Amino acid sequence: MPFTVGLVLFALGLGLTRNSLFHVLRFRPHGMTRLRQSLTVSVIAGEESKE
Repeated sequence: MPFTVGLVLFALGLGLTRNSLFHVLRFRPHGMTRLRQSLTVSVIAGEESKE
């Protein structure tokens, strides 16, 4: 009995992990674009403050 419960919990955990990974992969391009934009903005701001 405990083994079956563990197996079910493991399967549920695996499904949740796969779902969250799918969400991360699906939203990654948008997140990376935002990150790159903010990095570019901070670099430009740094260059302007140097001059």
